[in-house]
Amino acid sequence: MGKILIDIARAFLFLGLTSFGGPAVHIARFEQTFVRKLGWLSAQQYQMLVAQAHFLPGPASSQVGFAIGFLRAGFAGAIIAFVAFTLPSVLLMLAMALQLLLLVTPEQLDVILAAMKLFAVVVVADAVRSMAASFCNDWFTRVVALLATGLVLLAGLTPWVLIAGAGVAGLARALVLKAGNTASLPGPAAPSIECPTEPLAINQVLLWLALWLLILVASFLLPSALWSGFYQAGSFVFGGGHVVLPMLAETLAGRLDSETLLTGYAAAQMVPGPMFTMVTWLAAIMQPEAPFSAALVATLAIFLPGFLLMLAVLPFWRWLSQQAQATAAVAAVNAAVVGLLLATLLGPVVTGAIYGVTDVLLVLLGLVLMMWRKVSVLLLMGFVLVAKGALVTLA
Repeated sequence: MGKILIDIARAFLFLGLTSFGGPAVHIARFEQTFVRKLGWLSAQQYQMLVAQAHFLPGPASSQVGFAIGFLRAGFAGAIIAFVAFTLPSVLLMLAMALQLLLLVTPEQLDVILAAMKLFAVVVVADAVRSMAASFCNDWFTRVVALLATGLVLLAGLTPWVLIAGAGVAGLARALVLKAGNTASLPGPAAPSIECPTEPLAINQVLLWLALWLLILVASFLLPSALWSGFYQAGSFVFGGGHVVLPMLAETLAGRLDSETLLTGYAAAQMVPGPMFTMVTWLAAIMQPEAPFSAALVATLAIFLPGFLLMLAVLPFWRWLSQQAQATAAVAAVNAAVVGLLLATLLGPVVTGAIYGVTDVLLVLLGLVLMMWRKVSVLLLMGFVLVAKGALVTLA
């Protein structure tokens, strides 16, 4: 078991250090790592976890990572997966809150941020390619992905509505065609993974739900407590990190101004890992007399609801994976996730990173190195940083 836990920590820490681009990118990186490279999950098992996470409130990518750790090594694996994936982002956000980044000059910081944005373009583009190969392998899923991209870019459709609509479309197609295996997707075979606590008794499932609800009620009874607003946001936010901003604006109304919220949101875009760690920055700002304890409490409070709900639904994941209608709905949901990721690439990722011909050329070179030369993520990050710095110096 010790080696398994070390493997979990190593894999998730690497992802926590290198996963720029938001939850959709994290999910793609998880698929590349845990399905294709390590074989910890089959493609169908992974798809079911992703679909469950998207139908629950909370940070989808962190919930998927938590579930993978749980299925691999029980509660210890789940906690290690969460800590390893989240810790780099938490430390960076706390450093920004404490103004430790003043150790670099503003000019150096501008170059670093510009390079990280270009690196994010390369990573997101590769993630789109990888996920499309896994999740869009027939005409129906390709249409769903392209339609999802258009609806997000042109109509501004929210992720939750998009995911729900795709699930309904996939279910309707399965019912009409009565196809029992239309959702099977190609992927490397993986051994069946036995959940350490499966099957969970129904009273244990109810325990997780009751614990989630009890803490939620307590948050409303104690509205002035630091953790209350963050726990409520984690309990009701659908759609991932980008949607947490308006939820926090509502739950923390009167305690933080809009400028502070937007600054924290912008800071979260600059670091790898889950965007929910923006609350690390916000809590440290809210309680400057005790920034470390405030950041810890807030961070745990916003992640906890999603993990409790994931534990409540995990016992049903295998049963669902054996139902033809469920797998068809999951296939459509994951195709919609590909479309959402493509919309993210074409929207804020590209427009916020590329400002000239040299940036385009650097991104194309990065894609060649990643897709065809199989350069490691860390080496690619270093290359982009050095190349961008050299271009700025020459300019």
